[in-house]
Amino acid sequence: MKFMCILARWGIIACATFVVGCSSSPSPNRLGEEKSSIETARVRGLEFSSAVVRASGSAWAKEEVEALVNIYTEDAILFPPKGEPIRGRDAIRAFWTRTADRRILEHSIQTERADISGNLLAEHGKFSLTYQSGNNAPERSSTNFISVWKRGADGIWRKHLDSWW
Repeated sequence: MKFMCILARWGIIACATFVVGCSSSPSPNRLGEEKSSIETARVRGLEFSSAVVRASGSAWAKEEVEALVNIYTEDAILFPPKGEPIRGRDAIRAFWTRTADRRILEHSIQTERADISGNLLAEHGKFSLTYQSGNNAPERSSTNFISVWKRGADGIWRKHLDSWW
């Protein structure tokens, strides 16, 4: 099982590397596109972080969890650090449906690189969060992430593959 999780994580890294590799080094006429990819990743990352904190602040109310889940594509896959991949919105909804005593007080993303190739955007960076379980003191954590976003027919970028470790 652990081998499959490691294999899946390397798969998402390979996919993102392929997307990034398909976008050549920025030429002078692509500098605007390069900036828009980073800006797109930052804006969507901020929206994602805000949705996580809002859902937690609402004690994981159904409508806030649904708003968070709608940031993902229908067939998105999460690759959490422990456990099996989480496939599709229904499973992602179950992942984000938590008990009220498990709170995320702060969630922030710092994109280090983002590249767009067609309707795919690959990004990696660091994210930080402050969380609290029950009456325990809040704890802060920071880790690396890699995400692939997919632009839908409606023009909206949604998380398609998401991994953190």
